[in-house]
Amino acid sequence: MRVIVTGTPGTGKTTVGKRLSEILNYVYVNLNEELIRRGACTYNPILDTYEVMDREIAERIADEVIEISRNLVIDTIALSVIDPDKVDLVIVLRLHPLELFKRLKYTKMWKGTKLCSNVMAEVLDYFLIEAVDCFGEEKVAEVDTTGKSVEEVVDECLSIIYGKKERRRGIVSWLSLLDPDVVARLDMCARGEVSDDVLVVG
Repeated sequence: MRVIVTGTPGTGKTTVGKRLSEILNYVYVNLNEELIRRGACTYNPILDTYEVMDREIAERIADEVIEISRNLVIDTIALSVIDPDKVDLVIVLRLHPLELFKRLKYTKMWKGTKLCSNVMAEVLDYFLIEAVDCFGEEKVAEVDTTGKSVEEVVDECLSIIYGKKERRRGIVSWLSLLDPDVVARLDMCARGEVSDDVLVVG
């Protein structure tokens, strides 16, 4: 089985992906790192991140990575360059936006536009929507990591992989849980209009 683990940066893709590969004895690949290493991405100084520059090269690299093994865990946010016919399951990790804000700001030390644009991506279900658009609903499963240990998240992912748990989507609705003022401030920060200090998360 070829499994993609995706989600907003900071939701635990790499940690969970590596643990799944160990338990399943699958090959683990970080596709983002491969795309950067092999020159398919360019650095965006405004967002302080890498973006796919040459789609043709990126798709070729993704195809080569996928052909490494039939038993594969792919850690990535570059969903659109992957051939959907070669993937069996896409697990989208979710995390409450305020918890994600704290994790990115105080653990990864992100700030400003980069910090808030990623949190807004989580608020707006960006990676869930892209996963469904790229691979279809039947291949996508959502896992809420909020308040759970790594092992609890891994166990839930394994239950989905083994078919013991239904592949569900739409399990969270952050917009309905967040104060509209918080969302507005996050959006302003993501657009560079205010500092991330306007959002104080305890």
